[in-house]
Amino acid sequence: VSLYFNLRDKSGEELFFTSWRNFLTLVRLRAKGFDLAINMRTMVSLFSSVKIAVLMLAIGSKVNAGRNTEGRGWFLDLKIPELLLGTKHESEYDLDAVRLFTGEVKDKHFEIPISEMELKYATEFITRSAESFSRVKPHSDTMIMLPVRPPLLIGLHPGGAPSRRWPVVNFDNLINEIGKIYQNQIVFIVTGSAGEKYLGDEIIRAAEPLLNSGKIINIAGRMTITQTAAMIKLMSLCIANDTSSMHI
Repeated sequence: VSLYFNLRDKSGEELFFTSWRNFLTLVRLRAKGFDLAINMRTMVSLFSSVKIAVLMLAIGSKVNAGRNTEGRGWFLDLKIPELLLGTKHESEYDLDAVRLFTGEVKDKHFEIPISEMELKYATEFITRSAESFSRVKPHSDTMIMLPVRPPLLIGLHPGGAPSRRWPVVNFDNLINEIGKIYQNQIVFIVTGSAGEKYLGDEIIRAAEPLLNSGKIINIAGRMTITQTAAMIKLMSLCIANDTSSMHI
């Protein structure tokens, strides 16, 4: 559930519509009559714990469970012990939520299913986007077509939450350094949402000299999440901010 609690620095009109959207979302959630609500996020302060408490109260779930960060989950019926700095991987805390109800987790293997059709789509997209090709064999058994002397298909994901973004200029500097070493043996693929397309455009404009020896393709907003996952599967390297592409 995404609710917009950060109301600072908003105009009166923005504040009104944000508050109204939040209210309607809570009404819809409450109407569903949830038996269980789980908080999967660290509560970094008393304010954040109050926000989650108010949200769960508004939803009206019969049982509330989740992370009890340093005792801030006072309103939870079922609590997952957690320290603010954390003592284990983030995924283990999420699995603790599963353990609350099942007692054990037998398989920690995580996989995003990618169909042959999606893999074929990603492969053909690269083929159509490049100017000249030679046949190469990537990490899997799938034969694909990539640009001349290849070889390195490198992903760039400059988007994500603004507070977690690497400056675009850093991506440009990295592209140029890689370009000096591999020259025409690389193809860069910029991923992201439609709203992040402009970041890819900025990278392409700044790295224009590289286009003479390599290729930069901006696919932001042009693929579904599973098609993007298929594209990442074909990459030799993916350079991403702390966002979905990194976790894929």
